[in-house]
Amino acid sequence: MANVETIEATFPVRYLFRRRLEDSGGAGKFRGGLGCEMAIVPHDAPDGGIHYVLSGKGAAFPMSDGLGGGMPGGTNDYIWVHADLDSNDLFPDTLSSLRRERTHLVGVFPLMGRDGLYVRWNGGGGVGDPFMRDPDK
Repeated sequence: MANVETIEATFPVRYLFRRRLEDSGGAGKFRGGLGCEMAIVPHDAPDGGIHYVLSGKGAAFPMSDGLGGGMPGGTNDYIWVHADLDSNDLFPDTLSSLRRERTHLVGVFPLMGRDGLYVRWNGGGGVGDPFMRDPDK
């Protein structure tokens, strides 16, 4: 995945945030790797926005199974945040701070004006029985 600066310099989008998603790795003696989350808005797009295609699975059920008794990682999610962000909302840093109408989606969509797109992708599955994990870890 290219870094945020390269994406913003190449495409008409602005990232609100992109980071690892806490507690998204599956439980196990060895915890699964973390998934991530990000939110973008159109920025300086020639026609006022962008159009995007989302196709995936794993929103209803995790797609990263655990091994040897480990639990699956977190699920995916794709949310179109219909917003008319005012000056107080220019830099929201969490999904919950995007307090507008939200649509969970898969398909072809326009991201116009001040709408946003939130994407969360799965964490890795854990390995081994979670009860065998050292409590200090």
